[in-house]
Amino acid sequence: MKPTGYFLVRGVGHGENEIEAFENALRDAGVEKLNHVLVSSILPAGAKRVPPEAGIKMLEAGEISFCVMARRNFRAGEGSAAIAVAKGGTEHGYFVEISRDDLNAGKEARETARRLFVSKFGVEPSEIEVISSEATAEGETCVVACAVLLF
Repeated sequence: MKPTGYFLVRGVGHGENEIEAFENALRDAGVEKLNHVLVSSILPAGAKRVPPEAGIKMLEAGEISFCVMARRNFRAGEGSAAIAVAKGGTEHGYFVEISRDDLNAGKEARETARRLFVSKFGVEPSEIEVISSEATAEGETCVVACAVLLF
């Protein structure tokens, strides 16, 4: 089972408790109808990024969805969640998920993805994509960033 594509989404949600805030963040991202199974960080060589709208249309409500997800729930201050994707050449790439209690997850995810790629392949990645979700707390708050894999 090897993904042939992926799409990136992000969302912010608020609620009375963590689960409501998380559900609302998934709704904001457009992926609330899926059953998410979290996976680790390898992007297969040749997997193509598709627009979120196209990827979401390929999936049905209740379907099992494999994804790399960064998530942060918080009640005070700021929070951020980010996914970075480092790619290059014909080798596999890396997804990196970072969540923080400030607004810097995107920056940290980008640099971590770059370092992992360089330490594995000895060259800089040809491309690094980042998607980040940031918010200031309004009651229970959740930020998510997801790379949803397509088969």
